[in-house]
Amino acid sequence: MRNSSTGFLHFQPFSLLVLFVTIAIASGVVNAEDPDYGKLRAAIRSADYPCAHVQEVSNAGNNAWDVQCNSGHFRVARDGDGAFSVSKKTPAE
Repeated sequence: MRNSSTGFLHFQPFSLLVLFVTIAIASGVVNAEDPDYGKLRAAIRSADYPCAHVQEVSNAGNNAWDVQCNSGHFRVARDGDGAFSVSKKTPAE
């Protein structure tokens, strides 16, 4: 809406919120939710690594997580299509 007295555009607070959220989603600022322990355990097991219990998860950024299982330490990443990839981490990593 144009404010007739100043000539500047005037937005309602809700309109600004919708605009901000739309821009954030379009720019990739808003990431998908972190997967739960069950999904991470399933991804590790489907990559032919043993994992009976996920003990700890830390976000490694860029849609990737460092996962500590009872059997070792893994990096689990999720691509844009939602597919997981798993690599076993060495103790030095």
